[in-house]
Amino acid sequence: MLGQTPATLGSVLTIGFPAAAFDTNCFVLARERGSECVIVDPGIGVLPTLAEVLRESRLKPVAVLLTHGHIDHVYSVTPVCRGEGATAYLSPGAPSAGQRGSDPELPAYVHGDDRYRLADPLSGVDAGLRHMLEAQFGSAATWTEPGDVREVRDGELMTLAGLDMRAHHAPGHTEGSLMFSLEEVPDQLQGRVGSTLVSGDVLFAGSIGRCDLPGGDERAMNRSLREVVLPMPDDRLVLPGHGDITTIGQERRSNPFLRRL
Repeated sequence: MLGQTPATLGSVLTIGFPAAAFDTNCFVLARERGSECVIVDPGIGVLPTLAEVLRESRLKPVAVLLTHGHIDHVYSVTPVCRGEGATAYLSPGAPSAGQRGSDPELPAYVHGDDRYRLADPLSGVDAGLRHMLEAQFGSAATWTEPGDVREVRDGELMTLAGLDMRAHHAPGHTEGSLMFSLEEVPDQLQGRVGSTLVSGDVLFAGSIGRCDLPGGDERAMNRSLREVVLPMPDDRLVLPGHGDITTIGQERRSNPFLRRL
């Protein structure tokens, strides 16, 4: 995973860390330390680590991006949008989360086809997983949809935290799976890659997202890989929803799910 290093001009401070369950990658993207930032896929149990990341780099969240609506990618979206735990990273003298009651919630961005999942992503979770979450986090799993949900369209260009991000609808893992591309690259890899893709559970290093879960569709996934992923440039860095970073070129050469297309 990408860690914290000083940002340089023309690149993106990119911090990634795994959630407490399912090794779901949560990413924080910003222009530089001390700036606004975007949080991608705040999964299960990320709040303590996220608060530490934001505090250490003096970052101010302005939006949450969701690559899709599965519980392991959205579990913490509502508390993050509400600023819960914000006292851990606010600068000295700034009001606490409880004192900022008039501040609006952060917007959560999701594709319209996965919007229904935010109504209750726990509805498709079996009893065993519910019990695991309760045992791990000490309370019954509950859910409230974020107060400001904004639906993203295919091809939409969004400017958030000073970053221009293009949305790519790539169904197959879920109906509303999204990827987000940036022309900028992480400061750690500047000069080695040409652009960046947050791929969610569409594309992994050496694999792809499962199509046998509710909302999955193998034909749709193959179409997304063929028409959305394969035309991308080889030097595009891939920040996946699980596992290690990779590049489009590496996956074009070695990923069996791309090679068969």
